[in-house]
Amino acid sequence: AEEAAGIAEDSEVDGVVATEVDSAEDVVDFGGGDRGSFRGSPRGGRGSPRGRGSPRGGRGGAGGMRGGRTVVVEPHRYEGVFIVKGKEDALATRNMVVGESVYGEKRVSVDDGSGTSVEYRVWNPFRSKLAAAMMAGLENVHIKPGTKLLYLGAASGTTVSHCSDIVGQDGIVYAVEFSHRSGRDLLNVAKKRPNIVPIVEDARHPHKYRMLVGEFAVLF
Repeated sequence: AEEAAGIAEDSEVDGVVATEVDSAEDVVDFGGGDRGSFRGSPRGGRGSPRGRGSPRGGRGGAGGMRGGRTVVVEPHRYEGVFIVKGKEDALATRNMVVGESVYGEKRVSVDDGSGTSVEYRVWNPFRSKLAAAMMAGLENVHIKPGTKLLYLGAASGTTVSHCSDIVGQDGIVYAVEFSHRSGRDLLNVAKKRPNIVPIVEDARHPHKYRMLVGEFAVLF
């Protein structure tokens, strides 16, 4: 009867019956890990629930930039946007508020050749749809120095802050956000960036904020 069931031999190991089987259909999962599934099965395999650092995620954040002592900053084909070339290339904008980060992004300072240090903010495409579109090769973003931009759905101001860098002092960003929680963060960003006009209103009802918006050339 045992041979008909595909069981070749039974042996006792540490008080648990270990059975050799002929096919995968005869395998019974006792809830243990891959290694030692019979021996010590209540505790699982050796380290299987944790793995190597799996709960804490991989090393470094998505879109992060590995630091290096030597970096080169080159103009991107989009006016007002730059490429920081190091161990890994990254998008960046020239920081309008030197020494300040908006969402914990990295900053890079380089000598412009005349002894003056210029600071750039790395633009994370994993936190900005506009940056992701640029990385994907969007033909034209229509946002450049001097642009007057109406930005709907500004959230906490992550992308808006980079648009602020791009349009510069001669441009303006009308940033509309419906959420009051995100709107508070947006207001804090605008306090240090005079070219951002924060508007906490529902973008679907422009009549509620039309008096706050002047002429603009680009709608995003």
